[in-house]
Amino acid sequence: MDLDYLLENIIDPSEIVPNTYLMSIVALNLLSGTVLAKTDQLFILQTAVGEQRIDIAQIGQIKPTTTSMMPEGLLEGLTDQQLRDMAAYLASEAQVPLPAA
Repeated sequence: MDLDYLLENIIDPSEIVPNTYLMSIVALNLLSGTVLAKTDQLFILQTAVGEQRIDIAQIGQIKPTTTSMMPEGLLEGLTDQQLRDMAAYLASEAQVPLPAA
């Protein structure tokens, strides 16, 4: 795993965003997400709650953004020790034990 790549994408997720991860705002019922596929009749959008299939005839406007799906400011509020702990965990191959079900 490339720790530098991971941290750069957590610290500043909108710095370099591939087109496949740019959010788009679809004027319908104000949906936002990433475009998974688009045909002449169907538009498939990945939203925070799941995949949305939309009839193209229902779409008024699609507005691509320049921001990433990764929220900004994820590291704000973490102490230096918490940041070091997170980096060490992400760099390790060990999995934290999952809580009992």
